[in-house]
Amino acid sequence: MTPIDESGELATLRERAYGPGGGITPAELSRLQELEGAPDGSPVLVEEGVGEAEDERVVDDAPAPSPPDPIAVPPRRRGRTLLIAGACTVVAAAIGFGAGALLTAANADDLIEAADVDAMPDQLQEAQQRAATQAEWDDGSLRLLGAVNSSTVWAGTTNDGQMTCVVLDVGTSLSPNCEGTEKVRSYGLRGGIILVSEEGGDVDEPFGYDANPYRYPHVTFTTK
Repeated sequence: MTPIDESGELATLRERAYGPGGGITPAELSRLQELEGAPDGSPVLVEEGVGEAEDERVVDDAPAPSPPDPIAVPPRRRGRTLLIAGACTVVAAAIGFGAGALLTAANADDLIEAADVDAMPDQLQEAQQRAATQAEWDDGSLRLLGAVNSSTVWAGTTNDGQMTCVVLDVGTSLSPNCEGTEKVRSYGLRGGIILVSEEGGDVDEPFGYDANPYRYPHVTFTTK
């Protein structure tokens, strides 16, 4: 067979082996290998569509999106510290707050227990003695409820426990406030005083307290 004939035969066999539709016979495949000078053994044929499917899989190398920044929570505002100015005269005005819805406390039989008065600093012992003059307290009921700077708040019962009184002592004046014990146990007490400047008599910011001497005892000093 001439080279031209072999070239045409090779093209025909390649078309059958590699072209669409295929259909080459074993004898023709052997002849193709002979013409191409390929070693014995069948060539590896790739199934149509397999490589394409693998090529179509796109690997996303983009980094994963970062989680959103956390929402900034503003810090809680601190309560204002009660300061007693030395140039002020305290007017003992029990600002008629009365009982307020401060704290719904569970039932409790006794007032808050406080440290032995003998272990208190001299300033607190003097404040307790002043608070003791504000009511006919039931024996042993007067207790320290809270203190800030030179101010103290005391609590106790009168009339065999039927009444509960809270006394605010700012050092130069005292402001007692009393309500029925059951009402105080449920809602607490509010009270306060007003500072008046000695120069010109201008009224300074009033300040007061929210207090509950029973379960979860607390006192919060407030200014307006």
